[in-house]
Formats: sequence, C-alpha cells, structure tokens
Amino acid sequence: MNVVQKKIDLLIPYVNNAKIHHKEQIKKIAASIKEFGFNNPILVDAKNGIIAGHGRLEAAKILDMKEVPTICLDHLSDAQKKAYIMMELDPHYCDVIIKRWQNFTGKEAVREDGAKFNEQN
Repeated sequence: MNVVQKKIDLLIPYVNNAKIHHKEQIKKIAASIKEFGFNNPILVDAKNGIIAGHGRLEAAKILDMKEVPTICLDHLSDAQKKAYIMMELDPHYCDVIIKRWQNFTGKEAVREDGAKFNEQN
C-alpha cells in the first residue's frame, strides 16, 4: 500500500456516509493533526471517492491544508466498499444512528433475529 498525497479538492465525499462529524469533533481532529501530524491517511477508491476519513478531510480544511495523505483501496468491489464503510462505524455510533432513526420515524428498530433494539444489544 502506498500513501499518496492528494489535493483535497479532488476527494469526493461518500454521499451516503452515515457518520456525522459535529464541529467540536472536527476541531478535536484538527488539533490532533496539528499536534501529532496526519498519521491516519484518508482511504479512497480509484475515483477518489472517500471510503473512510470524512472527518479528517474536514479537519484538513480547517487547518487550511491543500493536500492530505491517502491510500487507494482500488482492489475492493462496490459491495466490499459498502461493507468496509459500515465496518468503520464504531458500535457506539451505530447505537446513535439507530436511536436517531427511531426518533425520526417513530418506529422501533428490530434486529434480523426479531429481537428489539436496546442499549444492551
């Protein structure tokens, strides 16, 4: 795997990205990059679509960076890219997404095995 510097204006955010980065979180990521360096490259596909690293990209913009380190995962199929994107979500964040969905729709989330979602699942 090669780390390649790419201009940030060439990177294309994933339109269905489930992860929401709030301003305070972006500021913390930017502070980390400023203190320790950009040590976690943005993962992209062959067309510069972001697979993982949307928050790091926004932090780079705050820092007025023109380029960021990237790693191209061009070996992944479309299905694999989608699966990888979902695997990047941490379990706590998945809980937040499910709770937001429940609040928005007024419906109760149910797992594939029929069990109802709750904080213990």
